[in-house]
Amino acid sequence: MFDRLLVTSLIAGSLGCMTACGGSTPPTNEPTAIGTMTPDGVIVDPKDLKRIAGTTTIVPDENAREDLRAANPSVPGIQASFKVCIDPTGAVRKVVQLKSSGAPSYDDKIEHELHGWKFEPYQKDGAAAAACSAYTIVFNF
Repeated sequence: MFDRLLVTSLIAGSLGCMTACGGSTPPTNEPTAIGTMTPDGVIVDPKDLKRIAGTTTIVPDENAREDLRAANPSVPGIQASFKVCIDPTGAVRKVVQLKSSGAPSYDDKIEHELHGWKFEPYQKDGAAAAACSAYTIVFNF
């Protein structure tokens, strides 16, 4: 049987990890409201970014899976959240971890894969613009 993986988007109006991450918001010093302009781009709802390339099948290696299962035997899966910022061409320019999966090697793998994502350029006021949004990677054992 294959392990299941799901990539979800946080659309609750902030870059904090909310309901999808157990109801808590990780600390961050960055503005979080949708529409807020940051040095990295405008904060947008993930539904407003259309991913056109890059894998969503990001599976932890067996050692990371075993470590995560041992540390959390009653948990059916793991989650990690990341802020993804794109430039006006739609290329990923920056990835920031918001919530760890609990396995640093898996977090590194997720970050590497997210850098490979490509989006259609985000349009703001009729022009391509830099933008950021948050994504939660969910891996079920």
